[in-house]
Amino acid sequence: MKHFYMISVCMIAILFLNACSPNAVKTKSRVLNIPNSNQYTTLFVQGVNNNGVSTESTTAFISDHNQLSAFIKKMDKMEVEQPSGKELTDKIKDLNKKGNYIFVLSDKKTMDNKVYTIDFFSDGTVLFQKPNGKKPAANGAGEKLMYFSAEKHPKLLHEMKKRLNITF
Repeated sequence: MKHFYMISVCMIAILFLNACSPNAVKTKSRVLNIPNSNQYTTLFVQGVNNNGVSTESTTAFISDHNQLSAFIKKMDKMEVEQPSGKELTDKIKDLNKKGNYIFVLSDKKTMDNKVYTIDFFSDGTVLFQKPNGKKPAANGAGEKLMYFSAEKHPKLLHEMKKRLNITF
């Protein structure tokens, strides 16, 4: 009984000390690196009209190297966190609302090779997603590859629209 009491006291002390450490707060956030950032030649931007429909007037292709580089530099290394399935589903439904945009980086204007999608929402949330949303892991399970910005960036969308001359 004496040993059990000593072990219990030690375990409680270890748990208490660990909980008080500055690293005790576990966050799911991480810094995101945009893959293949030097290979993209086109940025496709799509919004919707008042009816929630994308049209030619709510679509733009940008191929200027300086604009692409500035966009990638601004978006790369953003702190992100993995959303729950419900958060993701609820947010994606909002893409059909005016004021939300899809930005797709691609190495071709046809967007049939390397693509990287970044969704901007009017509330400042940024959603980063990889092709197909999942990457096979070594154990056969899928690794989710969709991330929200850890913080909302309400001015970032306006800055990107201005920098890229997006008027819709």
